[in-house]
Amino acid sequence: MGRKLSAFVTLSLLSLSSVIIFHTGNFGIQTRFVLNDHSLNLYPELAFQPTQPGVSSSIPSNHSSVQNDPEITKSSRTLKINEDQNHVQTLNKTIPCVRQNNFVFAKVHKCGSTTIQSIFFHYGYSHKLIVALPRHFRKAWIGKPHSITSKSYLPTPGGKQWNIFNHHQVYDKDMFLKLMPPDTIFVTILRQPISRLSSAFNYFSLHKYFTNMVNVSVESRRSPIQTFLSDPWYWEKRFHPVRSAYGGLNDLGCIQNCMAQDLGMEKSQYNNPHAVKRYIENLDKDFTTVMILEKLEESLVLLKRRMCWSLQDIIFWEKKKFKKRPYVVKVEDVRFRGSALKTDFTEKMRHNYETYSNIDFKIYNFFFEKLVKDIDEEGKDFLEEVEHLKNILGKVASYCKSTRKPKQSWFKETKWNTRFSINENYCQLLSEERPGWDKILREHYYDSIDKQK
Repeated sequence: MGRKLSAFVTLSLLSLSSVIIFHTGNFGIQTRFVLNDHSLNLYPELAFQPTQPGVSSSIPSNHSSVQNDPEITKSSRTLKINEDQNHVQTLNKTIPCVRQNNFVFAKVHKCGSTTIQSIFFHYGYSHKLIVALPRHFRKAWIGKPHSITSKSYLPTPGGKQWNIFNHHQVYDKDMFLKLMPPDTIFVTILRQPISRLSSAFNYFSLHKYFTNMVNVSVESRRSPIQTFLSDPWYWEKRFHPVRSAYGGLNDLGCIQNCMAQDLGMEKSQYNNPHAVKRYIENLDKDFTTVMILEKLEESLVLLKRRMCWSLQDIIFWEKKKFKKRPYVVKVEDVRFRGSALKTDFTEKMRHNYETYSNIDFKIYNFFFEKLVKDIDEEGKDFLEEVEHLKNILGKVASYCKSTRKPKQSWFKETKWNTRFSINENYCQLLSEERPGWDKILREHYYDSIDKQK
C-alpha cells in the first residue's frame, strides 16, 4: 500500500507544480510543503504516513467521549493532493506534519491558564500520554520554583518519561529538558496585565493583605483595585500576603510583573533594559506558541495547526463560568461589585500600572502583536476555522448544559474536522479541572501498573 501510494505521488509530481498541499483528512489538518526530487527522496514514507487514530480510539470504553464515524476514519487514510497557489506557505525543506505530543505548558496565574490546563489534561488522557503529577494528591505545584526532585512527583508507569508537564512551576527551560524528551516544546498563555490583576484581586480577595486598604476604599467609595492603582508604589509597602508552602497563597501574592515572574525572569533584572529585551527575545525563541486570552479561539486554532492536532483536541467547556461575586469589605458601609473591577479605571490608574508593572506590559504587547501578525499570515481560511471552532464550542456547551439531552450528539464532517460525536461522559471530562484530572490520571496510571505485573 505504502509503495503504491509513493509511486502515485511521484507520478503526480510530474504533472503538478513543485508546490503541493497535503490534506490529512483524519484530523482536518492542512499541511503545505514545497517538494522537489531531493526532498521526496528524503521523506517518501513520512510525508504519506497515516496520522494516528482519532480521539475515541484512545479513550477507554468506560470513558468514551469522542467517536469518529467509522467510514470517515477509513476514508481519511487516503491522501488528497491539491494545488492551491493562493494559500501556500513556502518552506525551505519538506517537513511532514507530525502530531506533537511532548510539551510543557508554562502555567501563568490568572491568565485563563486553568481552561488551557484542562484542555491539555484531556488531551493527555485521550491519547494515553504520560502527564506529570505531583506526588501528593491535589497539589497545584510540582516541586518548588526551579527545582523538581523525585520526591515531588508521582512515579510514572514503567518509569517512562513525561509527555506533558501541565502543573504550576516557574518556567526554567534547562530544568524541564532534563526531565522531558528532547523534542519537547513549550507553550503558554498571557493576559492583558490590568485584566489579569483585576481577576486576581476579585478571585482571591487580595484587599485583605494590604494594611488599611479596606478603610481607605470605603472612605473613597472605590473598589480595592482602584485604590491600589491610584498609587501602586504606596500600597506595595503595605502588602503582606501569607507565606506558606508552595501551592498556598504565595501562588497568588503577586502584584507586580506577575507574568514575568511565572515565566522565570529574575527580579534583579527588572531595571536592566538590555536584560529585559534579551529575556523577551529568549521567550520568543523558546516558546512555539504563546496564546493570548483576549484572542483565545484564535490562539487555540493556531496551536492546533502548529501541534498537528485535531479540532476535537482543542474543544473546551467552561461549566463553572466565573461569577462576579461581591467584594465584601464592610457590609454595613459598602459592597464592591466585580463589574467595577474591570471597567472603572481612569487613564491615570492605567498609566500608573503600566509604569509599575512595565515588564509585563512589554511581554504582553510583544506577543500580542506577534499573534496578530501570525494570524494574518495564516490567510482567510484561518479566520473561517476560528468561526467554525466558536460554532462547535457553542453547540458543545448547549448539549453539555442541557438537562434533557440525547445519549449522543453528532457533528458532521467539514473541511476542519471528521464526523464525531459527544456524550455525557465527554461533558463530564470537559468539566474537570486539575483536582479531578489528578484523580482520573492517578487511577489510570495505577491501573496500567497493575496490568504490567
